[in-house]
Amino acid sequence: MRLKAFSLLIMAIPLLSFGGTQLMFHSPDLAEPHYKICFSFDSPADTTFFESLSLNGEPFDQFIILQAGNKQDNASPLKKGETTFWLDYVWKNKTKYKVILNYKLGQTGKKKKASYSATSPEKGGLSIANPLFHRVFIVEETAGLARENELVYLTFTVPEKLLAAEKLVLFDGDTSLPFQIIDQHTSVPPEKVRHSHPITNTIKLAAQLDIEPGEKKLLLLMEGNDFRQASAGFEINGEGLGKTVKNDQLSLEFHPQSGQINIIENVKEGIKLWNEIGVIHWNPGCYIPGVAWDHSFDWNPPDTLEEISGNLLYLNSRRGLLPHIKEIFLEVKYALTRNAPYFIVETKMNLQQNLGTVALRNDEMVLYSKLFDSLVYQNQTGECVQLPLKEIPGRPFGIVHVAPDNLDWVGLLNTEKQFGFFCVRINYVNMNLDAPGDFLNQQGTYFYAPAGGKYAYWVRPLYYTWAKHLTSNHFTYAPAGSIFYEKNAYIILPLTPGYAQTLNNLLAQLRNPLWVH
Repeated sequence: MRLKAFSLLIMAIPLLSFGGTQLMFHSPDLAEPHYKICFSFDSPADTTFFESLSLNGEPFDQFIILQAGNKQDNASPLKKGETTFWLDYVWKNKTKYKVILNYKLGQTGKKKKASYSATSPEKGGLSIANPLFHRVFIVEETAGLARENELVYLTFTVPEKLLAAEKLVLFDGDTSLPFQIIDQHTSVPPEKVRHSHPITNTIKLAAQLDIEPGEKKLLLLMEGNDFRQASAGFEINGEGLGKTVKNDQLSLEFHPQSGQINIIENVKEGIKLWNEIGVIHWNPGCYIPGVAWDHSFDWNPPDTLEEISGNLLYLNSRRGLLPHIKEIFLEVKYALTRNAPYFIVETKMNLQQNLGTVALRNDEMVLYSKLFDSLVYQNQTGECVQLPLKEIPGRPFGIVHVAPDNLDWVGLLNTEKQFGFFCVRINYVNMNLDAPGDFLNQQGTYFYAPAGGKYAYWVRPLYYTWAKHLTSNHFTYAPAGSIFYEKNAYIILPLTPGYAQTLNNLLAQLRNPLWVH
């Protein structure tokens, strides 16, 4: 593995000690990804109380106190002996610094001062003005894959008084990276610890970067006015739930009633997908005879809609009870990244009461049957299984094939025009901690293409007596407290000889996001 050091703005150097009453300077490295100015204070007694600290004549409170490697409470007395003060500060090159430490012996003792000074090294700090705030993140590629324009999320916490979120700049080496602020929340500590725990803002942002297999990088985030953004990442048309969102490779049209995906288009390849009988994305959904076959596409509208759109990422999140089966709460989230040829779908179902059902299903993309002639999936041994889209005589509801549930990817193919639509299965969770054991019924990946219908689809059932003639009128028990979560990526690809490897690489990439710490 290799480290890409800060080439112009920052150069990693070790902790430099000047001894006695002098200061020590450190710049980020893999072992300690921080800027800091340190000094050693010899606490003269077990009743030494810290009072205040100044840096170059200005009060400074972004520091920690260490004794024997343990962090000390600033309001508690220090024990006798060596004490290290670590100032969280981005220092400038070749700059004089002076720290004054004010302390007293005992609660009512005489006030005293200790002074520390030094000139910082020629390299390792900044060549520009000192920001009040900084964070250094280690980013590691751990899956052995080259990443280009890889989306990475950085979450950090900063005292509220130090930073306005719009005054940030992010560096990879000496290159300023565009980024997008995704979320921000304030945390207020209890009053009794406010003296040592400041009010903070937790901020989540997204950035894109390139990284080589096994590479490690340091990213510097700091206060600054160079808040660079890429050009607008998306073309968005329409209003409310029925928007069309387009990046330079992919276009998604959402249905105005439910917000579910209505049309998918690979802009680069000129391939457009639709469904003659409704939306493309149907589920999550549940069938209770006598009540309804209820889907997320039946929302009209969902209880809540949240959208985030920026230069790098579009997020669309909808939540609410099923329209007719009120015992089930659904969440559906779509994510589209600038430059990405795929989109991410996350879904979650919560069963709030015990149910009797004949079908509870997810991962259902319903498409016009004339668009495809074959199904394909990669089984657990890595073999690609390809079969014609023809229903099995005597089997119910136009079923074509039943594959295992736990597949890496599945798809439908147009072998004449040489393209396919695929689902890459990143993660899923089926759980219930309240029920004794697993009640899932007829799991698998079911492919359907009724001969007399205008649609073809695959689906992942969870409870599914509907799958067989013999049991299709049998209600099966679905216990309260059940949670079903899925995260999948969907992509349209030309059927080149290496398309299966492309899907496997995408799966490896999405299951192994860059490690940020």
